[in-house]
Order: sequence, then structure tokens, then C-alpha cells
Amino acid sequence: MIDSHKAVSRRTGLKFLLAEALAGMEFVAPQVSAAASQYEQKYQLILKRFQKRFRVPVLSAVFSDGNKSLPYCDGATEQTVFPLASVTKVFTATYMLILAERHKLSLKDSICKYFEQLPDSFEKISLLNLITHTSGLALSGGNAQHRAAYLSSLSNRGLRFIPGEKMEYNNPAYVLLGWIAEKITGQSLSEGVDREIFQPLDMKNTSFPKNGFTAYEPGYKRIKNQLVPASTDLEFQTMGGTAGAVSCVSDMTLFASGLLSNKLLDTSSLSRMFEPMTLNSGRLSGTAFCWQIGKDYESKVFHKNGNIEGFSTWFAIDPINKASLVVLSNLGGLSFEDISREAFNLT
Repeated sequence: MIDSHKAVSRRTGLKFLLAEALAGMEFVAPQVSAAASQYEQKYQLILKRFQKRFRVPVLSAVFSDGNKSLPYCDGATEQTVFPLASVTKVFTATYMLILAERHKLSLKDSICKYFEQLPDSFEKISLLNLITHTSGLALSGGNAQHRAAYLSSLSNRGLRFIPGEKMEYNNPAYVLLGWIAEKITGQSLSEGVDREIFQPLDMKNTSFPKNGFTAYEPGYKRIKNQLVPASTDLEFQTMGGTAGAVSCVSDMTLFASGLLSNKLLDTSSLSRMFEPMTLNSGRLSGTAFCWQIGKDYESKVFHKNGNIEGFSTWFAIDPINKASLVVLSNLGGLSFEDISREAFNLT
């Protein structure tokens, strides 16, 4: 793995220099074989234009609808491993549903059932509130490797709003979900998700690695319109259930297929995962479980994006048509929503 990583990294450096040299030049459509379908040509063109426009050194993507799988890999392969950033949350949420199916927990449980040191004011925060970003928790708890101090920090900061009153994206919520799963199972989050999700779906390149793991493409960030190397010190263990996983587009496609074919969840749980969320007021939040609900798609598409130091990620699913799109890159600060909308609307 290490030798392959170094080889890819050298190619990345060359492509990065080439992208810088070509910046500002008129885009020329890539050559596609005569055997390629019109759809594939359009799909390739969408990704190529995006990569050119934002000077993304490495971009790896796969669109799949069960009948066809269309990869796009520039500077990488379908097996090249990237940090998933917040796309990790989809695994954590799925794992919680698996545990609920087995009656290990109830999504209605108060988080105070699992953390006795939390104040009484947190009693109304349910596990479902954590999953759906409606908990009202503070947006930071400090260093998650120091659990007692982390919980104390969240307690001292109090609630930002009544649980269920609104949706506000919250990373500490998923840190707590990972710890709750560990309390219930007696296993680390890494071990539990590997046993229940990664192994059954043969996701061999996906894991929750330890700090110091570096088998991924070097990341970049944009400063004053220049691309500069990002920090290589990603603390995967600290990020845990919120952003601590790594994977590749081929494995994420296996996950989408396994999820939508009920290899992980029964029909009831799967339906619950894609049910639009209602707030206390009765108003829809625009989200469903761990997903954002896409707008301006010809069919209903649910997606999760991720951004971390030097990396941007995207995972989208159309449950009705059993289609998925995975996009992984080594440039931070990107959104792939336009790519996603165009790709799904081509079908």
C-alpha cells in the first residue's frame, strides 16, 4: 500500500503543476471513446470541467444506478483512500439504526441515560435529536480524546435551544453517538462498525484509523487563490463518529448498494432513514435523519457532504432509483452539489 501511495502522490504532484500551468486556458472537451454512451460523455464532461475550474489536484468519483457504474478518476483509482470527513456520519447513523433494530437502544432514549454527569436540562435530548442535528448542544466540546472534560465542557455551555426546536449542524452530537454505541456494545466504534457494516459489505479499504494514518493523497487548501499543502496531522481518533473514517469510491458504492438492498437494515429502518424530519413546530427541517434533502433534482436525492483540512467529500443517494454518487477530492472547501444535481438529472 505504501509504495502505491507514493506512486500516486508523485502523479498528484505532476498533475498539480500541470493544473497550475493550464489555469486560465480555454477548456477543451476530453476525448471519449466512440463506444461510450452519450450519458457517460456528459458525466465525464461535468466532472472534468469542475476539476479544471477549481484546479482540483486529485478527483475520484463513481456514479452508479445498479445497471451501470461510471467512474471518473484523475490522479487516483477507485481504490485510492481519502479521509471521508463528515460523510463518516452516515456510517455512525446507520450503526445506530442497526443497534435499534436489535433492541440494544431506542432512538427515543435520553442521552442522560448514557451520561450520568450531564445536567437535568439535557434530559429532553434524545438519540434521535443527536442524529438529526436538533439537540441544541454547544457546537464544540474541546478535545474529544479527553471524554470527561469534553462532557463537562458541553454541560457548562448549556443548550443553544430547546431540543427539536430547530436544525443546527452539530459535530459533538456524533461524537456522543459514537461513545454511546461503545457503552452499549462494549466495543470501540471502529470495531463495531467494521463488524456490522464494513465486513458484511466487503469494504476492505474503509476503516476508522488511528492518529498518524497517512495512506491517503496529500491534501491542499486555497489561500488567496493559490493552492498550498494542507496539514497532514489529521486526528482520526479525536474525530470518531463525526469525521474519523477513511474510504474510497468503490467501497462507498458498495455501501450504497448494500444499504439500499436491505443488507444492513430492514425495510422499516431504511424508510425511517429517508423520512423528512419534522421540528417541534410541525415544520419540515429540509433534512432526513443524517441527510440533507437535495433541491432541484428530478427525483428525491439525499446527500451528505464533508470538508476537512485539505479534503472535500460527497455522498448522495436516490433510494427510489437505487442510484448513488460518490465524489472524493484532496482540495478542501469544495461543494459538489452542482455536480450531483447534473449527474442525477442526466438519468
